[in-house]
Amino acid sequence: MKRLLCYGILAVLLVCIVLFAKGIVTLPVREQSKNSIPQENEGESASDSSLSDGTDISQAGSSSSSAVTQTQDFPYTYAEVINDANTINAVVDVPDEVRENGYYEATATVLTFEDKADDILTYFEGYHPYLHATNDEAISYWGDDDFILNFDPEYTDLTIVTGTYWNAVRYAYDFNVGTEEYNRDHYPEETAFDDFSLEDCDESIQSLFDLIGFQGELYIRHWTLDYETMEEEAVELFMDGTDRKPEYDWSEEDDCYWCEIWQTCNGVRIINTRGLKGAGDVLEHGTHTAVTGKSGVFSMDTTLLYDISYSEEKMELIDFEEIVEVYRQSSAEAAEASPIEITDIALLVLPVSVRGEGYSLVPVWIFYGQRSIELEGSSLLDIYAVYINATTGEVIG
Repeated sequence: MKRLLCYGILAVLLVCIVLFAKGIVTLPVREQSKNSIPQENEGESASDSSLSDGTDISQAGSSSSSAVTQTQDFPYTYAEVINDANTINAVVDVPDEVRENGYYEATATVLTFEDKADDILTYFEGYHPYLHATNDEAISYWGDDDFILNFDPEYTDLTIVTGTYWNAVRYAYDFNVGTEEYNRDHYPEETAFDDFSLEDCDESIQSLFDLIGFQGELYIRHWTLDYETMEEEAVELFMDGTDRKPEYDWSEEDDCYWCEIWQTCNGVRIINTRGLKGAGDVLEHGTHTAVTGKSGVFSMDTTLLYDISYSEEKMELIDFEEIVEVYRQSSAEAAEASPIEITDIALLVLPVSVRGEGYSLVPVWIFYGQRSIELEGSSLLDIYAVYINATTGEVIG
């Protein structure tokens, strides 16, 4: 009898194994946590392919249903001469997460951190902060060494500056392209100090974001500001047009990183709608910034962080060639007026307000470059950008 029972159990197990292999029986999908990108099941990763020039391309799955995987290619570079006045010679920035797994639908609400204010103040307790003012524009704390910490009234934005040191760095580093003071290119990017690593920098930033209550993912770009270069570059400007070297005693302890920070969704950088009005800000300037030194964060500016919830569903992204065709048509009139060269094509995420339901996080393409404008007999270079909804092909803005 026991032998027959064992045979019966074995037979049932064999049937289950066969059905599972045929896909008739499936295991339950693990519930995804908030702010966590759904994970591809083992064996569903996309296969590799290549373009005719030998460039390796990762497949990117996109679909309106998680049960169907539709693959498509995203090149790493793209070049085309549309006409004599409109050319593309661009790097194509698509994160590996999207190339390999597609883009999962995501919604978001704005993170508020009123209940975290005391914790944030504790981080800067060495400056002995005290409440200075409360009004319709900000809740302000001041402290030693011209320390200022501002919360916006809804506790969604945060600005921190540490007076004396912050002013010295501000005089030494200017990221505003097109101004006479611009000198970002005088400082290396992603270069670590011997005694202060990029990882240490990121841990300092993350610790402050943790205090805010942020649980998402960050993308951080670092510019390395060494004290010797800052001392040489620093210029204090005055309203009457004069300038002078700031009175500041520079030392090795002033070495720092200037960090441009983006929150990400599906590994893609999130921009704010205000960024649509300044393409340079979108690609080079994060929606959040921080200056970090060996002792921690010296300044920070945050603007709208999000609590993100992912769906198991994937959004279907329009074929890349179709997106390029949308660009060709939308830029034709502008190219007739002034020659355009596109140098960057990037996939970004734009939060779109859904009435009463927070935000839908929509993937968008930016075609970014320069156009040559003739003005009073001189040729000037100006920023040019086109935004295209990656799921509908609609030109935005």
